[in-house]
Amino acid sequence: MTGLFPDAPQVVTMDDQIKCAERELGFRQRVYPRQVQDKKMSKGFATHQLQCQEAIIETLKRCKERGEIATRIANRGR
Repeated sequence: MTGLFPDAPQVVTMDDQIKCAERELGFRQRVYPRQVQDKKMSKGFATHQLQCQEAIIETLKRCKERGEIATRIANRGR
């Protein structure tokens, strides 16, 4: 029902965050080579920024995995 109330607060899930971070990584992978070629960004800086974005994705995926494991453990007794 988000279409009826576009200004209503939306829940941002872990999957949403991972997909967004992956899209951002893809964007950077497409844009940074040209920035380096045009000397608007150093290769070292571009490489570091890509590594940072990859680390963000890995962190989010691990947090999601740990959360799912914790939920399964918590639900065992039910």
